[in-house]
Amino acid sequence: MQKKNIAIICSWLDIPKGVGSFFVEQAELVKDNFHVHLVYFKPYKFGFSKRKKASFSIKTNTYFTENKIPVFEVNYPEIYFFRKFLFQKAIEKKAQKSFLKKIDKPINLCHAQSLFDAGFWCYKLNKNFNIPYIFTEHNQLNLKGLPRKKDKLLQKVIANASEKLVVSDDLIRQFASNGLFFDFNKLGNTFDEKCFSYSKKTEDYSFKIITVGAYTPIKNYENLLEALTIVDKNIFSEIQFTWIGCDCWGGDNEQIVSQLTKSLGLKNIKIDIIKLATKYEVANELKTSTVFISTSLCETFGVSVLEALACGVPVISTNSGGVLEMITPENGIICPIKNPEEIAENILKIYNKKLVFDTEKNSEDIKLKFGSTTFIKKISTIYTRNID
Repeated sequence: MQKKNIAIICSWLDIPKGVGSFFVEQAELVKDNFHVHLVYFKPYKFGFSKRKKASFSIKTNTYFTENKIPVFEVNYPEIYFFRKFLFQKAIEKKAQKSFLKKIDKPINLCHAQSLFDAGFWCYKLNKNFNIPYIFTEHNQLNLKGLPRKKDKLLQKVIANASEKLVVSDDLIRQFASNGLFFDFNKLGNTFDEKCFSYSKKTEDYSFKIITVGAYTPIKNYENLLEALTIVDKNIFSEIQFTWIGCDCWGGDNEQIVSQLTKSLGLKNIKIDIIKLATKYEVANELKTSTVFISTSLCETFGVSVLEALACGVPVISTNSGGVLEMITPENGIICPIKNPEEIAENILKIYNKKLVFDTEKNSEDIKLKFGSTTFIKKISTIYTRNID
C-alpha cells in the first residue's frame, strides 16, 4: 500500500538551535508509515520608501533532518504599508504554492503544530487547495488583545479542522475560558526514549536538585529560589542545584539569573547555571539528579517534567495544569502554586529519605503511557482516519 503524504506545518522551527525539536521527533516516529514533510512559513518584514523601488521575493529553502525528514522553510514578506491586505493574501497564496511545488506530491493531510500560526496556514491551504487538516495545540491559550478580525478567523480555523487535538485536559479548559467550545480530543505528548531513559545511580552519588526551563514570569522561578533558601538552612552537607535552559526562549538571562542566585547567600547548595543545552546534555544531567522541581504557574503539558520522569527522577511540581496527567503519588508530589515552603518541605523529605520512590518502575510506567509505541499508535490512527 502506497504511503500517504503528511505535511506537518510548524508554528516555530529552528533545527540548528533546537527550537521545535519535538516536532521533528514526532515526524520521525511516523516516517515508516507515512511520507512526512516539515514546513515552516518564516516571514520577513517588507516595506518601501520613495527612494527604494518595491520588490520582494518568496524563497523556499529545503534541507533534511539527521533522519532524512525533508524540511521546507518558506521565506515570505509581510507587507507593512498602506492597503497591505490587498497584497498580503496574494503573497501568502504564492508562498503556499512555493512549498507545494517543491514537494511535487499531492498532500493528503496537513497537521498544524499549534494554531498560531500553523493553524491559520492550514486553513488557507484548505481553502486554496482543498487539503484537509488537523491541529494539535501545545501552547497556553490567551486571546487577550487579539484583533476582532483574527478572532473570527480563529473560530473558522478551529471549526474547519477535521480533528481538533490538544496535549492535555487543561488546554480544553483554557479553550472554554476563552469562549471556544468544540469537541477536542486529547493526544498527550511523547519523549525521545533513546535519549531519556532510566540509569541506575552509584551508591555514592550526591544529592542534586534540577530544573529545566526559561527564566520567564510564568515559570515562577522566584518561588523555587525561595524554596532553596529554606532547604539551605536545614541541611548540613553540600548538595547541588542545576538550572538548565534559562535562555531557551531567547534573550540573555544568564547574568540576571547568576545575580539572583548569588544574592541568596546559600552556604550548602552549590549552583550550576546552564543557559542552553541539547536534549542529550539535558538527559545526562537528569540521569545524575535526585529530584526535579517545577514551580510553573501554568503548564499545558510539561515536556521537561515528562523527560525527568522518563529518566526515573521524582518530580515536585506546582498544581499547574497538564502535569497532573503525569505525576502520581508513586512518582512525585503536587504542591499548591506559590507555596515555596511546601516545595522546600518535600525536597527535605526526599533529602532525609522520608520519601522514597521506585525510580526504575516509575520510568517504565511513564514509557508505557507516553512512550513512542503508544504515541505512534495514537497519531497513526488519527492520520489514517482523517485521510480516509
